[in-house]
Amino acid sequence: MGSRHPIDLPPNRTMTDLQGNFSQYYDGARKINRKDGISWFWNKSTIQEEIIMVKFIASEKGTGKSKKLIELANQAAKTTEGNLVFIDDNKIPALTLHHSVRFVETSGYHISSHMEFLGFICGILSQNSDIVEVFVDGLTNIVGNIDNQGLVEFSKKLLALSKENSVEFIITINKAADTFPQELSEMLYS
Repeated sequence: MGSRHPIDLPPNRTMTDLQGNFSQYYDGARKINRKDGISWFWNKSTIQEEIIMVKFIASEKGTGKSKKLIELANQAAKTTEGNLVFIDDNKIPALTLHHSVRFVETSGYHISSHMEFLGFICGILSQNSDIVEVFVDGLTNIVGNIDNQGLVEFSKKLLALSKENSVEFIITINKAADTFPQELSEMLYS
């Protein structure tokens, strides 16, 4: 894997040099302080492909995926600049999320396929260009059953959307990690 920074630096510059001055080097760039303490500088036209911006937390139902996702969202709310969105098929997580995380419940929108859900996500992103991270709890609860081919198709389209909009996605799915499509193994959250 290449550079951990999603943009190429100008000659004789380091990420430290750009702290606070990154927009003069990169038109449209913005600084995002991540939960791991690293400041990321996003510029939609220069995101490197090796950065995986879509991650899945995959395991069987009842293994603590939702709790982990809520913890990740709450941690990101305390340390990330930019807007966060949490999408779920019921209202229960709304009570435990940090107040700055925008909560969206999908049950009233009658989403019945992964492609419809992708359109739903596009609608959310079109309304707010400051969204930096989207948490989706229970993909299979929202879209119904999704086979491996559908999951690969959805993931590829979501990854393209992620790169175009500089948004990271973390998604829980009721699927054992050992049955997860091999071509998406890099997207498994560790």
